[in-house]
Amino acid sequence: MPYKTEWRNRGVCWTYTGTVSGEDILKSNLDIYGDERFDDLKYQIVNLLEAEKIEVSERHMQKVAHLDAAAARTNKRVRVAVVAADKDARLLHELYVKHLSDGGWTSKLFDSIESAEAWVK
Repeated sequence: MPYKTEWRNRGVCWTYTGTVSGEDILKSNLDIYGDERFDDLKYQIVNLLEAEKIEVSERHMQKVAHLDAAAARTNKRVRVAVVAADKDARLLHELYVKHLSDGGWTSKLFDSIESAEAWVK
């Protein structure tokens, strides 16, 4: 599995490794929506620092943004912190924000886990 999900106190952190596909990104998001902890979720950290290759289309990121916008109707508090250094990984955040509707969650791009964690707290 190219990602690991770590549930934290009122948050979730995904660490992606190796080759990351659009289906991986979609599945990781879908996994949390049905979890009982979702209602209390305040943040997501998307750690792409260990991803070696990104194989995610704009269509995939559009789906993720639309799913998150729908989920925001039941939980408006979530902040999404994306941590990436590679240009392809950083592009994922750009595409996500491009397709996120006005009612969606707040999202920000970071260079380090530490700065992302400080922002979501």
